Amino acid sequence: MHGHDPGHEREQPEGPDEPGASRLLFDHDGHPTRPDRIPPVGIVAGRARFATARIGGAGGSLTAVSQRELVILGTASQVPTKQRNHNGYLLRWDREGLLFDPGEGTQRQMSFAGVAASGITRICITHFHGDHCFGLPGVLGRISLDGALHPVDVYFPASGEVFYERLIDSSAHNRQVELEPHPIGENGELPPPGADFTLRAARLSHPVETFGYRLDEPDSRRFVPERLRELGLSGPVVGELQRRGEVRVGDRTVTLDEVSE
Repeated sequence: MHGHDPGHEREQPEGPDEPGASRLLFDHDGHPTRPDRIPPVGIVAGRARFATARIGGAGGSLTAVSQRELVILGTASQVPTKQRNHNGYLLRWDREGLLFDPGEGTQRQMSFAGVAASGITRICITHFHGDHCFGLPGVLGRISLDGALHPVDVYFPASGEVFYERLIDSSAHNRQVELEPHPIGENGELPPPGADFTLRAARLSHPVETFGYRLDEPDSRRFVPERLRELGLSGPVVGELQRRGEVRVGDRTVTLDEVSE
């Protein structure tokens, strides 16, 4: 047996990095010395779940059905590492999925995170440096492949529209998803068709034209528990009432105004 000499270690040539791959270190005579685990490529940096809101007064509370979660797909800058992918942030907001700055590898990161591309309803690009947009073609291809039937709104700085056009047609493909481009030229409210929130853009300081995004909820309403109980409303039907503004109960229609203030 040969002794272990750290000064003469050499690494086994590596193949493509794969999740859970491992490598061995060898001494100067070619004998393995110890295993060294490679962290899985594409580790999701973090998830932040928004607490389920509770609504109601002193007479009790009801659980709202809103499901909100921020999935951080990558936080690296120009050069990714084995632990950090390029930028990518998916905000799940009730029925909406807002994808911000899909950097290279975003589609694969979504697989690691267990989120479906078909759930993306809007894509927001702050600027057209590659680490913030190179993942766009793959994400759009995956949305089409998954058979999403809804249109996808895409927001981006107007000065980078030429890059947007190049990215969405960067390869031979059969795009099925309907894209609604929204070039941004100034600060202000953006058009979010069908959304129950307001999306705003504000210019940021950067070497290329860059916009940040802000999502605002409308002023909330408070459900009155006594009125809900009188009408026999509870559980998922309350969430439906909150989203649609009215709900059918038995032989009558209950409106949001009747049970809230």
